[in-house]
Amino acid sequence: MITNSEKEGLHTIFDEHGDHLNYLAVFNVKEQAQVQEWLKEYDIATKPSNTYPLEYQHATFMIGHQGEILNNKEEIVSSNYDLGTVASANDSWIVQYEYKDTYHNVIEANNSMVLGDYTDIFHLPILFFVVFGVLIIVWRFLKKYHKTYLKGLLN
Repeated sequence: MITNSEKEGLHTIFDEHGDHLNYLAVFNVKEQAQVQEWLKEYDIATKPSNTYPLEYQHATFMIGHQGEILNNKEEIVSSNYDLGTVASANDSWIVQYEYKDTYHNVIEANNSMVLGDYTDIFHLPILFFVVFGVLIIVWRFLKKYHKTYLKGLLN
């Protein structure tokens, strides 16, 4: 069971980030077999990870996009946008939050910037590898050409 102080803490977090969040849900791992299976399937570490969402009907506590506590969770449909849902877990609880649809373009922009940084790092080594490969090919060609040319002169 979630204590009132923990609920207040979750409300504080939601209030701070509510302009980006659609839902914030807490799942009890020990009480529900479906939640345990989901945790094994997606292997969520203790740090937040992007994932396909756990169904909200299994949530122990949930806050909706208006900041209200939701009791009728069966009607809520999870987003299938895997970058838009983040979950973190420990042995007892899973905390999952879902970004609003209007925030998805920001998520994608951040992910493309991160991927862009990695590709920028590898540009120089790839360039050196290609130049070195071309030089090796030219060297072998010239070596073979000179060897054949010298054979023709000696005969």
